[in-house]
Amino acid sequence: MNIPVNRIEVGKKPGFSDPAGEKTRQTLLDAGVKDVREVKIIQVWLIYGGMLFWRDLEMLATELFADPVIEEFRINRSLARQSKNQKIVGVAYKPGVTYSSEETAKEAIRDLGVQWILGIKNGQKYVIRGLINDTELKTIHKELINPVIQYMVEDWDKETVILT
Repeated sequence: MNIPVNRIEVGKKPGFSDPAGEKTRQTLLDAGVKDVREVKIIQVWLIYGGMLFWRDLEMLATELFADPVIEEFRINRSLARQSKNQKIVGVAYKPGVTYSSEETAKEAIRDLGVQWILGIKNGQKYVIRGLINDTELKTIHKELINPVIQYMVEDWDKETVILT
């Protein structure tokens, strides 16, 4: 069965600080990753099922997931791309792992009048700016991912998490 999936990405607007990103940057520096100039964290929301119109997705982005004053969002597009001086590490929770923000979001979506949602998954993109070599990238993965409950997402466009 092919279940429709929509993605909403939310991150700080340029010029606004990202305290969680700065804390992650310091963690990576402490772990020996030398050239981490900046870390930005993007929240990724995957919404499974439902016949959602663009206006529904925009409403969810502006009224539920993003603070429009300090955050920007993209619907079914990425807020960041990988490049020579920028690595992106995607992290999501494994199927079966209960993550309270997902259940809360699902309830809030229904409260906003959006029906027929089968499930919702939340993950993060860590946008790491700096010249990172392969060894340091392995260190970054070890620092950011708890393999017991999380996994690395290679491509959010192809992410098809099994709903539980």
